Order: sequence, then structure tokens, then C-alpha cells
Amino acid sequence: MKHLTTRRRRQDLWRRPRWPARISPCSSDRQALLTAAFETLQEQIGTWAAAAGKVLAVVDTSVFLSHPAWTQDDDPTAVIASIPWPEELGVGFDDVLLVLPEVVIREFDRLKESGNQKTRYRASVTLAVIDKLLDNPYSTVSIRPKDADWHAVAARGEIPRGGVELRVFYDDPAHRPFSDPDAEIIDRAMALQTLAGTEVRLVTMDTGMGLNARRAKLLVRKPARTIETPPTEGQSTRARRRAVTQVAETATPK
Repeated sequence: MKHLTTRRRRQDLWRRPRWPARISPCSSDRQALLTAAFETLQEQIGTWAAAAGKVLAVVDTSVFLSHPAWTQDDDPTAVIASIPWPEELGVGFDDVLLVLPEVVIREFDRLKESGNQKTRYRASVTLAVIDKLLDNPYSTVSIRPKDADWHAVAARGEIPRGGVELRVFYDDPAHRPFSDPDAEIIDRAMALQTLAGTEVRLVTMDTGMGLNARRAKLLVRKPARTIETPPTEGQSTRARRRAVTQVAETATPK
């Protein structure tokens, strides 16, 4: 009898009415968060879907730090445009939208304190360039206008090119970044591909990232990296550079 009474009490407990979720003390907060998340998602889909007619290219930090064509210039757009993006992306007349995930900005900010002089210099310059270009952080900036007169360009023996633009892909407030920057950039490229509903190219000069991106079924473009001649045995890097400079000075007519 005692066991029967206990069982009935348990049944009564489960039969007790429960407060519906909609009148829970925190339900209004949850609803507000869900509404805000939905509106943010819709806004992002609209933003990137509008760029679906362009070639979307997520650019890794390594491209700005190691590309041999990168050049410092007083004109901030010229710094970004110094890299031949259409050629690196393998596109012809299509317009290009370069996308910088927020993690790339954080990487530049960290690397401007790097112990490597070249890395520190390029990171500092590129970060300053992005800051000047993006007066409105959410804007899309023109880096190179589309060739208007293709016949005139072709008559000069050049290949007509589409326009190149730049935009930052900011993290959603609910996003939790990966601790590994390479994994985070790949993740952001995949997220952009989903939002835009079109193929996204990942541009990197990092072999490890390129391999992992291909494993994730992303289209990877890897610019050629300049390979230096290995130093003579027993010769330091500084001595080798000094010898190269001396040869160049000797060959220069005075």
C-alpha cells in the first residue's frame, strides 16, 4: 500500500500544471534575443546576397604579409591594389569583392608588435590602410574601378579587368571564434559561402591553411611565394644580403 501511495504521488507530481515557456519570467529576454539574432541573420544574408554577382574572395593575413607585389604607398587604395587580385584569383572581367574576416584585423593588430621587422612593417601599414579606407566600418570600399573602355585597354595590349572592392566580415555577437586563427578564417569563409549562397574563394600563402581549406571543400587560390636561394654553408643571412648589395652596387654605373 505504501508503494502504491508513493507511485500515485509521483504520478500527481508529473500531472501538475507547468508554467508555459511564454509566461516564464525570462521569456521576454529570450524572445528579444531570438528576434535580434533573426534580424541580424536576415541583414547579413541580404548584404552578402547582394554581392552574389561578384567573385567573393576571403583573404588571409599571409597574403598581405608575404606577397611579393605588395607595395607601400601614400594612397591607401594603391597599397591594396598593388596585389594583382584578378590574376591571383584566376578571373577575367568579373568584379571582385575582397572580404577580410574580423580575425584578420585582429591578427594585423597582434603582428604589428612582431619581432620580425618585415612582418611588423607590413602588418602596421596594412592595418593603417584599412583604418583609413573604412571610415564607415560597414561600408564597401572601391579599390580599383572597372575598366570602362575595354577596347582602349585591349588596344594598349592589356587585359580589361573588372572592379575590385573591399569589405570586412564582422563576427556575429553570438559567434565564438576558434582559438586557432587559421581555423577561424576557414570557418568564416564557409559561413560567408552559406550567407551569400555562392562559391567563395580563399586566398592564402599558407600551405597548411590551404590544405585544410581544401579539406573543407573550399576553392583555394595560393599565390606563388618567392623562394630565396639557400645560404652558402657557414654564411650568415646578414653576410649573404651584404654580398648581394655589394654586387648590385658594383653593377650599377656611376
